[in-house]
Amino acid sequence: MARFSGKIGYVTRQETTPGVWTSEVIERQYYGGLVRHSRRWGSSDSVNDNITFSQDISIVADPYLYSNVHNMKYVIFQGIKWKITSFEIDRPRVKISMGEEYHED
Repeated sequence: MARFSGKIGYVTRQETTPGVWTSEVIERQYYGGLVRHSRRWGSSDSVNDNITFSQDISIVADPYLYSNVHNMKYVIFQGIKWKITSFEIDRPRVKISMGEEYHED
């Protein structure tokens, strides 16, 4: 199994003033292994096809991840932010599946 070292991005929404919400992004470093690695191009209505990155990683989780698992949005892998499509908790590890490139709201 190949090794993984990268950051996971957590995005939370917070009310800064009444009626005004802002996003706070926190990135944390994690280590683990690459479980599956494949790429495919999907057709779309745009000029260029979208690339889908079918990648599963298995990381050793920390208490922060367990308490904020619902806020995980992306993984930085090979210098690109990839959207988290699903995750599976199998303590002490978490298996994360990534899909398309992540675009911030």
